[in-house]
Amino acid sequence: MELALTIKHKHDTFFLEQEEVSIKQINGLARTINLLCMRQGDFTFTFCKSLYPNLFYNRFEFTTWNIVKPELVVSRLKRKMFHENGELRKIKLNSDIYFNQEVIKMISNSNKIYFLGFLRIYAHYREGYSQKSAYVSPVYSLVSDKSQGTLFASKSLDGKQIIEVLEYKNFTPQDVVCQNCEYFSGKYLGEEYLTCTINPSGPNLGYDGCTDKLLFDRE
Repeated sequence: MELALTIKHKHDTFFLEQEEVSIKQINGLARTINLLCMRQGDFTFTFCKSLYPNLFYNRFEFTTWNIVKPELVVSRLKRKMFHENGELRKIKLNSDIYFNQEVIKMISNSNKIYFLGFLRIYAHYREGYSQKSAYVSPVYSLVSDKSQGTLFASKSLDGKQIIEVLEYKNFTPQDVVCQNCEYFSGKYLGEEYLTCTINPSGPNLGYDGCTDKLLFDRE
Protein backbone atom coordinates (compact mmCIF):
# COMPACT_ATOMS: atom_id res chain seq x y z
CA MET A 1 0.00 0.00 0.00
CA GLU A 2 2.87 2.37 0.80
CA LEU A 3 4.40 1.98 -2.68
CA ALA A 4 1.01 2.51 -4.33
CA LEU A 5 0.58 5.75 -2.38
CA THR A 6 4.10 6.80 -3.39
CA ILE A 7 3.25 6.27 -7.05
CA LYS A 8 0.10 8.36 -6.65
CA HIS A 9 2.02 11.12 -4.90
CA LYS A 10 4.74 11.24 -7.56
CA HIS A 11 2.17 11.17 -10.38
CA ASP A 12 0.05 13.94 -8.87
CA THR A 13 3.04 16.08 -7.92
CA PHE A 14 5.39 15.76 -10.90
CA PHE A 15 3.37 14.46 -13.88
CA LEU A 16 -0.30 15.38 -13.56
CA GLU A 17 -0.98 18.60 -15.50
CA GLN A 18 2.76 19.30 -15.65
CA GLU A 19 4.48 20.16 -18.92
CA GLU A 20 8.06 19.61 -17.74
CA VAL A 21 9.69 16.82 -15.74
CA SER A 22 13.25 15.95 -14.78
CA ILE A 23 15.17 12.76 -15.51
CA LYS A 24 15.45 12.24 -11.74
CA GLN A 25 11.65 12.33 -11.37
CA ILE A 26 11.18 9.95 -14.34
CA ASN A 27 13.73 7.42 -13.07
CA GLY A 28 12.40 7.69 -9.52
CA LEU A 29 8.85 6.85 -10.59
CA ALA A 30 10.11 4.00 -12.79
CA ARG A 31 11.99 2.49 -9.83
CA THR A 32 8.89 2.70 -7.62
CA ILE A 33 6.65 1.05 -10.22
CA ASN A 34 9.23 -1.68 -10.84
CA LEU A 35 9.62 -2.33 -7.11
CA LEU A 36 5.86 -2.70 -6.76
CA CYS A 37 5.90 -4.98 -9.80
CA MET A 38 8.48 -7.25 -8.16
CA ARG A 39 6.22 -7.60 -5.14
CA GLN A 40 2.81 -7.87 -6.78
CA GLY A 41 3.48 -8.99 -10.37
CA ASP A 42 1.31 -8.15 -13.37
CA PHE A 43 -1.38 -6.62 -11.19
CA THR A 44 0.89 -3.60 -10.83
CA PHE A 45 0.58 -2.65 -14.50
CA THR A 46 -3.18 -3.14 -14.54
CA PHE A 47 -3.43 -1.02 -11.41
CA CYS A 48 -1.18 1.79 -12.63
CA LYS A 49 -2.48 1.91 -16.19
CA SER A 50 -6.11 2.06 -15.07
CA LEU A 51 -5.42 4.91 -12.64
CA TYR A 52 -2.72 6.79 -14.57
CA PRO A 53 -3.10 6.04 -18.31
CA ASN A 54 -1.13 9.16 -19.23
CA LEU A 55 2.01 7.57 -17.73
CA PHE A 56 2.11 4.72 -20.26
CA TYR A 57 3.28 5.03 -23.85
CA ASN A 58 1.05 4.03 -26.73
CA ARG A 59 2.24 4.87 -30.24
CA PHE A 60 -1.26 6.01 -31.22
CA GLU A 61 -1.94 8.11 -28.13
CA PHE A 62 0.57 9.41 -25.62
CA THR A 63 1.42 12.42 -23.47
CA THR A 64 4.53 14.47 -24.20
CA TRP A 65 6.53 16.12 -21.43
CA ASN A 66 9.41 18.55 -21.87
CA ILE A 67 12.60 17.59 -20.06
CA VAL A 68 14.28 19.88 -17.51
CA LYS A 69 17.64 21.10 -18.88
CA PRO A 70 17.29 19.17 -22.17
CA GLU A 71 20.67 20.29 -23.53
CA LEU A 72 22.44 18.77 -20.52
CA VAL A 73 20.43 15.54 -20.75
CA VAL A 74 21.16 15.13 -24.48
CA SER A 75 24.84 15.85 -23.88
CA ARG A 76 25.07 13.17 -21.17
CA LEU A 77 23.29 10.66 -23.39
CA LYS A 78 25.74 11.26 -26.23
CA ARG A 79 28.73 10.83 -23.91
CA LYS A 80 27.35 7.44 -22.85
CA MET A 81 26.84 6.29 -26.44
CA PHE A 82 29.75 7.85 -28.34
CA HIS A 83 33.49 8.31 -27.94
CA GLU A 84 34.98 11.79 -28.25
CA ASN A 85 35.92 11.04 -31.87
CA GLY A 86 32.27 10.33 -32.69
CA GLU A 87 32.64 6.54 -32.88
CA LEU A 88 29.89 4.47 -31.30
CA ARG A 89 30.86 2.93 -27.96
CA LYS A 90 30.60 -0.80 -27.35
CA ILE A 91 26.93 -0.65 -26.44
CA LYS A 92 24.38 -3.27 -27.45
CA LEU A 93 21.94 -2.01 -30.05
CA ASN A 94 19.01 -3.71 -31.70
CA SER A 95 19.65 -4.71 -35.32
CA ASP A 96 17.48 -1.95 -36.78
CA ILE A 97 19.57 0.83 -35.29
CA TYR A 98 22.92 -0.93 -35.66
CA PHE A 99 22.60 -1.21 -39.43
CA ASN A 100 20.82 2.08 -39.95
CA GLN A 101 23.47 4.76 -40.01
CA GLU A 102 20.81 7.44 -40.43
CA VAL A 103 19.37 6.60 -37.01
CA ILE A 104 22.82 6.70 -35.42
CA LYS A 105 23.41 10.05 -37.10
CA MET A 106 20.10 11.30 -35.70
CA ILE A 107 21.15 10.40 -32.16
CA SER A 108 24.57 11.97 -32.65
CA ASN A 109 23.05 15.21 -34.00
CA SER A 110 20.06 15.37 -31.64
CA ASN A 111 19.48 18.62 -29.77
CA LYS A 112 16.04 18.07 -28.18
CA ILE A 113 14.53 15.34 -26.00
CA TYR A 114 11.01 14.64 -24.74
CA PHE A 115 9.51 12.08 -22.36
CA LEU A 116 6.56 10.09 -23.79
CA GLY A 117 5.68 7.78 -20.89
CA PHE A 118 6.64 4.28 -19.76
CA LEU A 119 6.64 1.05 -21.75
CA ARG A 120 6.05 -2.36 -20.16
CA ILE A 121 8.76 -4.87 -21.05
CA TYR A 122 9.06 -8.59 -20.39
CA ALA A 123 12.47 -10.23 -20.01
CA HIS A 124 13.40 -13.83 -19.23
CA TYR A 125 15.74 -14.25 -16.28
CA ARG A 126 17.87 -16.79 -18.12
CA GLU A 127 17.89 -18.35 -21.51
CA GLY A 128 15.99 -21.62 -21.46
CA TYR A 129 13.95 -20.72 -18.39
CA SER A 130 10.23 -20.02 -18.62
CA GLN A 131 10.28 -17.70 -15.63
CA LYS A 132 10.26 -14.06 -16.65
CA SER A 133 10.26 -10.61 -15.12
CA ALA A 134 8.43 -7.48 -16.18
CA TYR A 135 9.49 -3.89 -15.75
CA VAL A 136 8.81 -0.43 -17.15
CA SER A 137 11.29 1.62 -19.16
CA PRO A 138 10.99 5.32 -20.02
CA VAL A 139 10.31 6.13 -23.69
CA TYR A 140 11.97 9.23 -25.13
CA SER A 141 11.75 11.19 -28.35
CA LEU A 142 15.11 12.46 -29.62
CA VAL A 143 14.99 15.23 -32.22
CA SER A 144 17.66 16.64 -34.50
CA ASP A 145 17.28 19.35 -37.12
CA LYS A 146 16.47 16.81 -39.83
CA SER A 147 15.07 13.72 -38.08
CA GLN A 148 13.30 12.30 -35.03
CA GLY A 149 13.41 8.96 -33.24
CA THR A 150 11.40 7.30 -30.48
CA LEU A 151 13.50 4.98 -28.32
CA PHE A 152 13.85 3.21 -25.00
CA ALA A 153 16.38 1.04 -23.17
CA SER A 154 15.75 -2.66 -22.51
CA LYS A 155 17.88 -5.28 -20.78
CA SER A 156 19.50 -8.30 -22.41
CA LEU A 157 19.71 -11.71 -20.75
CA ASP A 158 23.20 -10.89 -19.52
CA GLY A 159 21.99 -7.64 -17.94
CA LYS A 160 23.39 -5.24 -20.54
CA GLN A 161 21.31 -2.36 -21.85
CA ILE A 162 20.01 -2.38 -25.40
CA ILE A 163 18.93 0.85 -27.07
CA GLU A 164 15.82 0.06 -29.10
CA VAL A 165 14.14 2.32 -31.64
CA LEU A 166 10.35 2.22 -31.88
CA GLU A 167 9.97 4.78 -34.66
CA TYR A 168 12.21 6.86 -36.87
CA LYS A 169 11.36 9.69 -39.22
CA ASN A 170 13.41 11.86 -41.56
CA PHE A 171 12.20 15.44 -41.76
CA THR A 172 11.70 16.87 -45.25
CA PRO A 173 12.62 20.48 -46.00
CA GLN A 174 8.88 21.19 -45.83
CA ASP A 175 8.77 19.83 -42.25
CA VAL A 176 11.67 22.04 -41.22
CA VAL A 177 11.06 25.26 -43.16
CA CYS A 178 7.47 25.51 -44.40
CA GLN A 179 5.47 25.37 -41.19
CA ASN A 180 3.68 28.67 -40.36
CA CYS A 181 4.09 29.93 -43.92
CA GLU A 182 0.83 31.14 -45.48
CA TYR A 183 1.79 29.69 -48.84
CA PHE A 184 2.10 26.20 -47.38
CA SER A 185 -0.94 23.93 -47.60
CA GLY A 186 0.34 20.61 -46.25
CA LYS A 187 -2.85 18.75 -47.14
CA TYR A 188 -3.79 15.88 -49.41
CA LEU A 189 -6.03 16.18 -52.46
CA GLY A 190 -6.73 12.54 -53.23
CA GLU A 191 -3.24 10.98 -53.24
CA GLU A 192 -1.44 14.20 -54.13
CA TYR A 193 0.29 16.08 -51.33
CA LEU A 194 -0.18 19.81 -51.73
CA THR A 195 2.79 21.67 -50.38
CA CYS A 196 3.20 25.18 -51.74
CA THR A 197 1.72 27.19 -54.61
CA ILE A 198 4.96 29.12 -55.05
CA ASN A 199 7.51 26.31 -54.60
CA PRO A 200 5.66 22.99 -55.06
CA SER A 201 8.89 20.97 -54.90
CA GLY A 202 9.85 22.46 -51.54
CA PRO A 203 11.61 25.54 -50.13
CA ASN A 204 13.92 27.06 -52.69
CA LEU A 205 16.87 27.01 -50.28
CA GLY A 206 16.22 23.45 -49.09
CA TYR A 207 16.76 22.89 -45.36
CA ASP A 208 18.39 26.32 -45.11
CA GLY A 209 15.16 28.25 -45.76
CA CYS A 210 13.02 29.86 -48.42
CA THR A 211 13.11 33.37 -49.80
CA ASP A 212 9.34 33.31 -50.34
CA LYS A 213 8.34 32.32 -46.84
CA LEU A 214 5.83 34.56 -45.11
CA LEU A 215 4.97 34.01 -41.46
CA PHE A 216 1.43 34.24 -40.18
CA ASP A 217 0.65 37.30 -38.10
CA ARG A 218 -0.26 35.63 -34.82
CA GLU A 219 -1.22 38.79 -33.04
